[in-house]
Amino acid sequence: MLYEMLAGRKPFGRQTPSDVLAAILEREPEPLAEEGSGVPDELQRIVRKALRKDREERYQTSKDLALDLESLRREMESEAGSGRVTPVNIDVQAAARATRSKSATALVLAAVLLLAAAAIIGAWAWRSSNPVTDSTTPPPPVAGPERSLIYSITVQKYRNGRPFEAPFRLGGEINFEKDYRVRLNLGSPQDGHLYILNEGPAEPGRSGAYVILFPSPTSNGGGSLLGAGRQIQVPERSWIQFDAEQGTEKVWLVWSAESVPALEALKVYANSRDRGLVGDPDLNGAARDFLQAHQNPRPAASRDGDKKEVVLTSNGAILTHLLNLEHH
Repeated sequence: MLYEMLAGRKPFGRQTPSDVLAAILEREPEPLAEEGSGVPDELQRIVRKALRKDREERYQTSKDLALDLESLRREMESEAGSGRVTPVNIDVQAAARATRSKSATALVLAAVLLLAAAAIIGAWAWRSSNPVTDSTTPPPPVAGPERSLIYSITVQKYRNGRPFEAPFRLGGEINFEKDYRVRLNLGSPQDGHLYILNEGPAEPGRSGAYVILFPSPTSNGGGSLLGAGRQIQVPERSWIQFDAEQGTEKVWLVWSAESVPALEALKVYANSRDRGLVGDPDLNGAARDFLQAHQNPRPAASRDGDKKEVVLTSNGAILTHLLNLEHH
């Protein structure tokens, strides 16, 4: 927001949501201001640091950012009092066009910085004193029209690499044997975009990678959009096979009213070479951030014993559910 006020444009403005995501992950924003524009060097440094690609190079807490902004505000007030004011071009609609003099421009910037610092410090103080949530807890999503997703699991037993007995259907999860193979059956009474990710185990000190199960080129024409009443199987032509060792396969189901750029970007790995394994750390990080931000509140789940299926319901535009497939 501060970049946009100073530059008069968005740092990663693009034509489509997918292009915006690609710009955030791969490109640096245009320089904040041209030489001689009057934007203080210290303010440019603050904004650049806040937009670093590497998370470790950004401000680690909102309080640190607020302290830098407050320090700059004091410095500008001191310069204004001594008459050493540098003009700053802030494109804030009519206010920027009406504000031409050095002193008026400095007051506008000082006010912006003061409000930014007050807002950040206020948010930090509230989170610090809140006994339930912390700075990593996303705000609850805004309630909206109810969305629903219906799923069941088809299980095929294998012995010595060959199918054994007829496949059967489950309305929920069980403790699977390691040589079982499973397939998900999904549908909804609404239109929406479906994404299914398998979260791999994390190595010590590192985050695990994701495997994109849906959308894929072999199902639904490679697209994520499903029409109301459409029933699909994932995978369509094969099975989800468990690791040889005992453990839990984490499978994320995401059902959204609109396409999700952070998850759409993973489709490039749904090919025979990568086998769905997402190899880009930035794309894995964007997907992880999305799932963490939308995992609460959890959808309500009701099981239909006769149809052997589970109905998930949630208010809002996005429904996210984690399936834990335990195997031994």
